[in-house]
Amino acid sequence: MAVKTRIKYFDTLKFLAISGVIFLHCFILKKNIEIFHFNIVNLNQLGRFGVPLFLLISGALLLNREIELKSFFKKRFIRICYPLFFFIIIAYVFNIYRHPLTSFWYCWMVLGAYLAIPIINIFVKYGSDKEIEYFLGMFLITAILYQIFNLFNIEYSLDLNFFITPISYLVLGYYLSTKEFNSSSNQIILISFIIFIVSTILKMMYGNFFDIYPKMNLSSTLDLGILQILQVSSVFLLVKNIYSESVSGLFSVVKGFLETNIINNFIVSVSRASYGMYLVHMLFLRQYIRPFFKTLNFNSTNMVIACFITFVGLFLVSWIITVILGKIPYINKISGYA
Repeated sequence: MAVKTRIKYFDTLKFLAISGVIFLHCFILKKNIEIFHFNIVNLNQLGRFGVPLFLLISGALLLNREIELKSFFKKRFIRICYPLFFFIIIAYVFNIYRHPLTSFWYCWMVLGAYLAIPIINIFVKYGSDKEIEYFLGMFLITAILYQIFNLFNIEYSLDLNFFITPISYLVLGYYLSTKEFNSSSNQIILISFIIFIVSTILKMMYGNFFDIYPKMNLSSTLDLGILQILQVSSVFLLVKNIYSESVSGLFSVVKGFLETNIINNFIVSVSRASYGMYLVHMLFLRQYIRPFFKTLNFNSTNMVIACFITFVGLFLVSWIITVILGKIPYINKISGYA
């Protein structure tokens, strides 16, 4: 059996994506505590790129491929559904969620996106670069237009919702993974870092897509606003170019650190465990951590420290449990460890 070749920057992106998801969940545990003139909850915006980043990665890995429907759905749905149903049963047996079947919204959203991949794949595979850029251009324009309409309370009947769906993130991920820019890797890293900082600060100030567009009937909490698009794209491009062969200076030092055996092995392990970590940490959050945080009465500084310690602890516990489950025969198929 051929050994699967891993692409290092995808593993690092998955590492950051699950880190972002767990981080934002830890920083929404305690509301109405002010720090730096912001509610402490606003700090969760530092990790809001997590779920969109998973979609970008999926688009980069799955689009522009030869897809045979039966094998594609068998492989993808088994990988998603077996662990999902296992954790739904756990949540039901231990009464962790009031509605266990619908509590893991991210998993259901991914399943919906996977259903569209064979169709979108045809567009990506046979469409020209200009056609793909047209679609992504409409994605950006729609996010900007709707934001302007709502900021200035403009009545509108223009329905462009087709362009702001999880599918758009899939196409964006493929495009960013294949697009070659004229700028050097160092320049792209620096620009991406600046965009990440600016977009994150603005998100802390103005909130998420579903806060900006209150008139829209959104069925999920996926952020498809222009600030989120910029934030997650900057993370993707920053990591992709860190691993570039042409990177130099301080960024080459960072690359060297990421490629050391210990760090690289840890990143790969977390990458493989990322889906299981999502499922495990959701149960711990609901059953233990949220009730505990309701009892805390810290000041702002101590609460930030408590949230950060919780993030590190929950990250490590979720990773360890998923890795252990992934090594047990039969259980490994429902562990979420790939």
